[in-house]
Amino acid sequence: MERRQLVLALGLGVGTLGVAWAFLAAESPEERIRRVVDELGQSVAFSEPLANPVLFGAQLNDRWQELLAPAVDVRVAEVASELPSARRELAFATAQVLGRYGSLHVDFNRLDVALLPQPTARGTVTVSAQEGGEIRRDERTIEFGLIEKGGEFRVNRVELGPRP
Repeated sequence: MERRQLVLALGLGVGTLGVAWAFLAAESPEERIRRVVDELGQSVAFSEPLANPVLFGAQLNDRWQELLAPAVDVRVAEVASELPSARRELAFATAQVLGRYGSLHVDFNRLDVALLPQPTARGTVTVSAQEGGEIRRDERTIEFGLIEKGGEFRVNRVELGPRP
């Protein structure tokens, strides 16, 4: 009987520890939003010139299935014309623009996340790109709007502020 009690106690202890670990290790909504934004930045980064921007556009479209809503409102301060909002068209337009760079790196800094009234992430973005053998850096404010569906967040709005 002592052995059964020991096995039962051990089983309950391990089960309780597993539940506690799952609870403590679960990402908060704010952490999930930061992860989505970071993955979005990583998705457009590359270290070698794009050999085939069309292929890169297809890869972006695939990757963005998990990160972007089907329609995304994109606003860039210096661009007066309307940018594509459909995820697929946005992916291929982005790849076409990025094709002129030899490399590109994206860092989000001081990202503040709010859940109410709508999920948003605000901060600054630093983009480092190689163009014509020279590294150019651009830092701007950025704001992401997100929607939540089934516990997952997807970006549905991006606003890039003007150059300082």
